[in-house]
Amino acid sequence: MMTDIAQSKEFNIIGYGNRNYMVTGLEEFWNYTVAVTASTSIGSVTSDVSDTYRTLPAAPGKVSSFSVQDGPGQTLKILWKSPNILERNSKIKKYSFMHNVTGNLQSQQTLNQNGDEHYEYYIILEIVPETFYSFEVFAINEQNMNGENTITIKQAHAKACVMEDSNCSTQSIVIGVVLGLIILVLLVYAGYITITLRRIRTKDGQKTNSNDKSRHISPTYVNEAFGSEVTRRNDGNPAEQYSESDYYSLETNTREDRTSYDTLANGP
Repeated sequence: MMTDIAQSKEFNIIGYGNRNYMVTGLEEFWNYTVAVTASTSIGSVTSDVSDTYRTLPAAPGKVSSFSVQDGPGQTLKILWKSPNILERNSKIKKYSFMHNVTGNLQSQQTLNQNGDEHYEYYIILEIVPETFYSFEVFAINEQNMNGENTITIKQAHAKACVMEDSNCSTQSIVIGVVLGLIILVLLVYAGYITITLRRIRTKDGQKTNSNDKSRHISPTYVNEAFGSEVTRRNDGNPAEQYSESDYYSLETNTREDRTSYDTLANGP
């Protein structure tokens, strides 16, 4: 298990004439002090500790605590923290995040380094269900050296909408409003059609009654004694309206008819 402190190193150098030594295997961008112990067959003595020296910076290592979690609604939440202290290798300036869909780059974002070394960075990304996503994060130091990539691939799955979720609640409200408007339009249209049909039926009925009235036939007067029939039709034509002489003739015929009826009824 890696610790947060670089381990001390000790090197043995044989030979009285050696005056320098190249130390290797140190941590990048780490502070060191040096002390030299000289040993002979008689005894040994150790020098004072030197001033503090820092090794040169290098590209950062991988970020830590990288994970992809389900976010609110149809989203994913990508989280990470700074590289472990021995993996930072320099002073980190920012982080680069990229995501791909089926191999095509979709977006690239940068997040600045937070002063809290335990700070958790995150990005919430809207997704399309049943789609494969590739996520990549790496740190960038003040020397603009890109760190080691951390990559993961995840398939986004469709999730049931939970009403406590604000995104799902908003979607439900929108869907409800749209459905309500559609139903309202259908009801208005149905009402309009019903009223129109009633008006058409009413007009047809009025036309039928008018035709029936225009076809009304006046009474027929029969003189059975003489076997004659007088018929008049009044179909609304001014040219065929009865004149006064017509009404007089009809009246005279009616009286004669009654006389004939009386004669037939009483016998000879």
